[in-house]
Amino acid sequence: MTNFTRCVSALALSLSFSPIACSSAVRATPDASQTTSASELAAVDAQVAWYQGHGINVLLDLHQFKWSPYFRQPGAEGIPGWFYSVTRAGAYTPDSAGLQKAMADWWTDAAGRADYIAFVRMMEARYSAYPNVVGYELFNEPMVGSMGENHAAAQAVIGWEAPVAEAMRAADPSRAIFFMLRGGGDNGLLNADLSAFGGLGNMVLDLHDYYNGLYGSGFTPDDENWAPNWDSTHNQNFLNYHGTEYAQEQNLQVAINRTRALGIPLFIGEWGVQTADSGAAAFQSQMLDLFSRYGLSWARWDIGRNDPFTLLHTDYSLNPLGASLQSALATPAPTSGVAPAADIAPAVSGFAQVTQTLSVAQGLWSGVPAPAVSYQWLRCSAAGASCAPIPGATETAYTLTQADLGGTLRVAVTGANTAGSSSATTAQSGVVAPFSLTLAGVTAAASPVSPAITMTWSQKQAANIRIEIRNSSGTVVKHLLYQAPYAAGTWVKKWGRLSDKGVTVPPGTYTVVITASTDSDSTSASVQVSF
Repeated sequence: MTNFTRCVSALALSLSFSPIACSSAVRATPDASQTTSASELAAVDAQVAWYQGHGINVLLDLHQFKWSPYFRQPGAEGIPGWFYSVTRAGAYTPDSAGLQKAMADWWTDAAGRADYIAFVRMMEARYSAYPNVVGYELFNEPMVGSMGENHAAAQAVIGWEAPVAEAMRAADPSRAIFFMLRGGGDNGLLNADLSAFGGLGNMVLDLHDYYNGLYGSGFTPDDENWAPNWDSTHNQNFLNYHGTEYAQEQNLQVAINRTRALGIPLFIGEWGVQTADSGAAAFQSQMLDLFSRYGLSWARWDIGRNDPFTLLHTDYSLNPLGASLQSALATPAPTSGVAPAADIAPAVSGFAQVTQTLSVAQGLWSGVPAPAVSYQWLRCSAAGASCAPIPGATETAYTLTQADLGGTLRVAVTGANTAGSSSATTAQSGVVAPFSLTLAGVTAAASPVSPAITMTWSQKQAANIRIEIRNSSGTVVKHLLYQAPYAAGTWVKKWGRLSDKGVTVPPGTYTVVITASTDSDSTSASVQVSF
């Protein structure tokens, strides 16, 4: 992985203004030993050789954009048209519906994967002699179409990628293998099972970051979907960036913590903002600060002279964003590392009742090298004072006992690396009570750009759930759920602002009432939302 970690610094040194995306997009063809045209491979040869001569490392990104030209999307490239017109002739209509089905089917299509592996082997045979080729991307921004944005879809992508990674590793074991999950944001990473890959020793998680920093993490609690949606959360759709650096940290939290736990690098393989965006300088400054404090490698998108995200004028000179990036890169990274800090505070969650288990989330710790994190549970008074360590309670979970009844708990979390150490103590838990049916974490949030109201709640045991939406007069305008069975866990439900009569309700303040019931118990919780 040594060459990979030099990619960004080498680019900055040689081009004197910015890391660029170390990638080249090449389309596959029917005959895996050739390309669509010899001139395309020759162009890639010339690029890789030029980069080698200038000390620049290269990631060969086997790229798709809008999936395939077969489906008549403007500018589409990736899966070659012949695959759908010949190999899968008649299986897909060349329209949006056919595209959605094709994307879903791809991840279980054995013939498609075999053709893809043959293409990968051809590329590796051609470029393994270049010492500046640090690795290969499995598949750019995997799309799952009609399969839906969910955990099963993420596992289908992983199931397809694993044999491709195995073939890559067999043909060229010294290079890094860059992988993504669903889309550019690696949706589903939080709960993804990566065991199909086997060892992860030479693998790198690639993440593309165009988040607009307006919606907390920008993800649903299970990390499976953008919240409120992709269109509302990405710089591609706006020209007035006014997000916060804290929200950008929240957006990266799962990827940073998961890759640290796995012991693999995180590479921000694309990030950017439109050049015409009034807040572009603020976005770029926030991201550079984060990358420095977390020790992340990255590639800024892009240096296409006519691209909306470009760092160049049409005469190849640096535009203001490019010049700002050049200036930032002139400052060397601290040689002593970066001391740990809990940029996102650790927090205790769970039901504070005897026999129930509380968990602590470590938050997000900046620091270079990545800090090692340790835990100590503390038993406190009902007011959260007079805390004392609980012997042996040093894991991320703790089961409440009778000794905790009437008190609260906190966790002291410590981050340590070669540059120093620091500790952060969580807020106190709720006062520990006897066991009973409980709802927690009940929220409701309106989106400023879509009609969706997003509701979340947690329940500690299986129960039937009823959700009612009431107007300011207390009248029920929508029965969203009625005695629907839900298992223990955290749940998300959306309301499109339609009443039971199917008409859009007027703006105002509404109360969301969630009721959980079992054969022997019942409880309700409510929260207000305005739009």
